Parts: sequence; C-alpha cells; structure tokens
Amino acid sequence: IKEPWRTAIQLINSCKGFKLAVDIPSGLNPDTGEVEDIAVRADMTVTFHRVKKGMLISPEICGEVVIAPIGIPPEAEIIMGPGDARQTLISVSRQSGEVVLLEDLSNEAKDFMNLLGASVKMSGNGQVVYIGKRSREQNVSGRKIVGFDLDIGREGVSIITFKEAAEKYKIDITGDLHQKISKLSRISSEIEHPIYVVGDNVDLLIGASRWKMSWIDRPLNELGLNILIATILALLARGADTFEAASAAGYLAGVASSSGYPTVLNELRRLMER
Repeated sequence: IKEPWRTAIQLINSCKGFKLAVDIPSGLNPDTGEVEDIAVRADMTVTFHRVKKGMLISPEICGEVVIAPIGIPPEAEIIMGPGDARQTLISVSRQSGEVVLLEDLSNEAKDFMNLLGASVKMSGNGQVVYIGKRSREQNVSGRKIVGFDLDIGREGVSIITFKEAAEKYKIDITGDLHQKISKLSRISSEIEHPIYVVGDNVDLLIGASRWKMSWIDRPLNELGLNILIATILALLARGADTFEAASAAGYLAGVASSSGYPTVLNELRRLMER
C-alpha cells in the first residue's frame, strides 16, 4: 500500500469509532483474502452485488457483511462473458507456464497460448497436458489435464458433447436446461473436475456446485474449439482456477467461432490491458 493511503488505513484502524467499508475493506485482496501489507479492519462491510471470495476467507477483516444490489441481472452470473474473462486474465500469475501437447493443435491455437504467456512443447514435463482424442496413453500423473472425456480423479477439464455425455455416463440428458445441469453437476462431482459440454446451440460449463453457459446461440466451429482448448491450457499453466479458466475460454471461443481469429486476438489484447 502506497502513501498516503497506508497512513490513512493506520489512522482508521486506530480510531475507536464504528468503521464502515464500502464494497471491500481497503488492502484486502477480493479474490484471495490476503493482506499483503495492511488493511482496514471494518466493523461492517457493505459490498455490491455479491460477496467476494476473499471476504469469505478473511471474515475478521470485514466484520458484518451486508450485500447491496446494484441492478446486475441474475443472468450475468451464468453467462461466460468478458467481465469474468478479464478478471481471470489479469489475476493469473505473471510467470509463464508450460503446456505439453500429446496431440497437436492448430498454429492459431499455439500462437494464442504464447500470447497468453504459456510456452508450448510436444513432450516433456509441463504443468499442464493436452490429451486429444487420438493421443497415446502416457503417464501424466500429478499434472493438470485438458482433454476429451477424462477419467475420474484427473485434475483438469473434460470436454465432451451432450451425446457423448449421455452415452458415457448412462444418463438421460433430455429435458429442460436445469434438468441437464442438475444431472451433469452430479457427474462433475463424481469425476472431481469440471465438464465443458459442447452443444448444438449452447455450451455448458458444469462444476459440482456452479455452472455457466455460452453467450452465443450457435455451435463452436473448429477454430472456436481450438481457442477453447488453448485458453484453458494456457491459463491453467499460469495458475488460474480450473473453473474460471474454462469460463474465460468459453467466452473467447465464442468470439473466435462467431467473428474469426483476428477479432478474438483483438479481444484478448483488450481484456489483458491493465
């Protein structure tokens, strides 16, 4: 915390009066709950829209928490959109990561991973591994995996179609959207990682306790699928949360699929501006 804000926080904390924080106490990281230097120790925090993750980790900093609605519609919470994508892109580690491809991806996908700060190799011991549909089985234990139809207990993201999900998990995924989500959430909990379900008119990202849907009403084309895979791989290699990495990837994949590679490159650069 720089001056004069650091001194201001010290003065606030030394006061005996009731301390009210707005949105989040100054000095508290809203994502991690960490206090790197100093933070306001509030008696009450009035936060906007919803509680931030960091507030749940460090409740002693926030005091009583009151949520104030600011008009954001509920749909904004479930759409893979630019806001969440930007938050993930700017919050990942500044260190580069390594991605190992057990099956090759397009040149656009590999260039995209480089722009996202990940180096790409076709073999080795990178933190994150891509297993394609034609990949030979290899020992990838201890690493995060992105691939199609992953086994139980693998840390990473499974990419699968609705038809493949129905056949593999022996479930009926007909019915309305919420019925599909409920069934797939149980599967995600059982296999212990998120599932990205590619559909004909909507994609779903399903975790054990949360879900999101794609923002475009059309299926992903080949470019979109490559950008989806590339983005998840690169963000995981740089330490992003698995679900958040897949959500950011879903948004960028939609842009690529609907508007082409130059447009998604421009959108990536815009989102990464600090």
